[in-house]
Amino acid sequence: MECRPPLYVVFTMDCHPIPRKAGAVGMPRTWEFSSRSIEQYVRQLRGAGFPATLFLDPSTAEEHGPLLEELRGAGAEYGCLVHPPNLLTARRSQPLGAYAANDQRALIEHATERIGAALGVRPRSFRSGLYSANEGTYRVLHELGYRQSSLSRPGFDIPLHQSRWRGGPAGAHLVDFSVLRRAGSDPLFELPLSCDPQRSADERRPIDLTIDNGSFAALLQPVIARRLTAMTVANEFPVLCLTTANDVPFGARDDRHTRELDLVLDYLMELASSHDVMPVTLAAAHEHYRRWQADIRALPAAQITR
Repeated sequence: MECRPPLYVVFTMDCHPIPRKAGAVGMPRTWEFSSRSIEQYVRQLRGAGFPATLFLDPSTAEEHGPLLEELRGAGAEYGCLVHPPNLLTARRSQPLGAYAANDQRALIEHATERIGAALGVRPRSFRSGLYSANEGTYRVLHELGYRQSSLSRPGFDIPLHQSRWRGGPAGAHLVDFSVLRRAGSDPLFELPLSCDPQRSADERRPIDLTIDNGSFAALLQPVIARRLTAMTVANEFPVLCLTTANDVPFGARDDRHTRELDLVLDYLMELASSHDVMPVTLAAAHEHYRRWQADIRALPAAQITR
């Protein structure tokens, strides 16, 4: 019997609140739009056997409580999404990474408590708006009880947003609490958004698995293929992380993003002929990573570098 190598796949969604003022971008127009987008995304994934990890702004968690309770039965995991300008009581206008550790702690704790109150469970997975972070962020997350994050966008660098990931690891890793863009051994698992770091740096734009950023043929399939090769060559934990947001009209008639997602799901089915494709949430990917680490440590050095 042929032994196929595993390939873990994590689908995520950033679930933003509706805009507080006209002209805001990257946010759903109405709560009804947001609800349809989240529900249709989860159901489209579930139809192909994949769970979703939903990063929730606290206002979104509070508004969509009944829907989210229902989707939990479809295997969805709920994480925390923090973008300070969207926290109505915070009076902060900058992305998360612009703030010192104590301020970050207050902002993240505020969001965590609101999500916990709305859903009856505290999130243990985290992402920030605009992938913003600084040297204190991972330590703060750990101190607040977070076990995993998907916070990095390798190869991408926007100083204005404190989103500075050029030169950081592209593969899943444990973090270093002292150095943001370095893998370490501290007890927080980081799953970067899957990307092509070199193209992102060369073209000065994100070349990654954001479903709504481009077509399957021109963007998504090439990034998947590049990551598969890179993970094999570097003996990395074999995982893909894809994302989107609730301003995308999933399920709408003739919506191109829905079609692109279908093409991705079909491609993953094709990959099942050569890989053992494993649909997982972010939390489940962390558990598999821990087991993979233990297995790697148990192997003779010659097998690891083969």
